Amino acid sequence: MNLDRLMNMVVNQVVRRVVNIAVDRGINFAWRKKPAPDTAAPAIDVTTPAELAKDAQLRTMADHAAKTAKMARRLGR
Repeated sequence: MNLDRLMNMVVNQVVRRVVNIAVDRGINFAWRKKPAPDTAAPAIDVTTPAELAKDAQLRTMADHAAKTAKMARRLGR
């Protein structure tokens, strides 16, 4: 085994792990709830229908990314 192949294997493993970590953090970020409003503020929901639609779209994309990442991990074994 020459040095080029060895370096390529190491770099591929590092990149694969970094991408998996980034995907997981992105999914966690998308699923994270908005911060709780201040207790002094009135309990009025200021979420607009456009924001709700965007949230639903982001959650769908995050779910798809999680499934894709899981499938990629299975294929990588």
